[in-house]
Amino acid sequence: MIIIFPSVFVYARTASVTIPKTDELDFNAIHNIEMMVGKTANLTKIGKAGAAEEASYLVKVGMLHRKHVDWIGFPLILGVDDFSFKASGIYQNKVIFICNHFETSLPIPTGNEPWRTYLPLTDKYDNTFLDVSCYGDASTISRLPQPIPITLTWSASATLVGDRNLQELSWNSSQGVKIIHS
Repeated sequence: MIIIFPSVFVYARTASVTIPKTDELDFNAIHNIEMMVGKTANLTKIGKAGAAEEASYLVKVGMLHRKHVDWIGFPLILGVDDFSFKASGIYQNKVIFICNHFETSLPIPTGNEPWRTYLPLTDKYDNTFLDVSCYGDASTISRLPQPIPITLTWSASATLVGDRNLQELSWNSSQGVKIIHS
């Protein structure tokens, strides 16, 4: 009986306290994530693409507030898998560029780092930013004065991975963006 009692206690405590608390923390972390899309599209290059001229752009996209804690207060980074971002840059009802980006996973600490390395990584990955490449016909913008105000219509999706749970979320929006030369 003495050997069985500690096992029963640990199992009961895990089932009644630890798992529900972990689920609650995961749920809160997953629903605290924010998507950020920058207010500028940087025109990085205009080059030949066959007979036409192609313009290349970079749009900054961010996953914000990934840092959270587990049930004992240990800092973690919410995993982001299968991150997909698509967008259209529209000027006067005409699509002037499109973006299509996919990341298998965003970086997280492995958990095998020493504490002095692990903790700064949780701060570094809390807000993760990507430069998304976009492409379009350069003839549309070549005669326009800079900066060019456009509407960026975008959508994103990802599987968010907590300590014990995962959930797929998606976002979409339209916002004003200015094309600038970088």
